[in-house]
Amino acid sequence: MQALIEDNILKLFFFDVGLLGYLLEMSYKDQLAQKVSYKGYIAEFFVQNELRVNVAYPTYSWEFARGEIELLLQCENGAIVPVEVKGGARTRAKRLQSYIDRYSPSKTIKLIGSVGGNNPNNTRIVWPLYYAKFLGSI
Repeated sequence: MQALIEDNILKLFFFDVGLLGYLLEMSYKDQLAQKVSYKGYIAEFFVQNELRVNVAYPTYSWEFARGEIELLLQCENGAIVPVEVKGGARTRAKRLQSYIDRYSPSKTIKLIGSVGGNNPNNTRIVWPLYYAKFLGSI
């Protein structure tokens, strides 16, 4: 993964999702109802915090032509797995499809703000956001 690092690009994450919501002046009730415009942003922070504690640090992302995959994880066998984070129930992921078309990864993961499900051969995994702590098992 070292070859993919660019020293001049840094993405900062807030250490506490609750405090982030407070600073954005959002109520917890609104966050639960997903009635806020920052839900994707908050979901990314939540997943990043889970990864920091349970799985991997540092983490990496991918950006190409105004598209971004929030996380790239490296498996034990060396394979790179893109992880797309979606804060809401709407799970269309054009950026993930762009990554698939460009690099043909053997596995992808999409974390969403609702119930997930997998395809039969387990290569296109869709999990709810709270499964982020299991990303280390991929």
